[in-house]
Amino acid sequence: MSSSGLTVPADVFVPAGTYAPGMLLANETFRKFTPRMILNYQVSPELMLYASWAKGINPPQFYRNP
Repeated sequence: MSSSGLTVPADVFVPAGTYAPGMLLANETFRKFTPRMILNYQVSPELMLYASWAKGINPPQFYRNP
């Protein structure tokens, strides 16, 4: 990005075009709660147990609310 703005050649995430410096290109409000839990337990100096659990959702560009 230069001081004269940003040129987007293809409309993958935002419409193609030239944008002024500091212009807001995208805005999204997220209302989903995504819980995550990580447990670490050091059994001995040579052995550590690790467990991870998470609930995910589809990213906004793929998520379509029917």
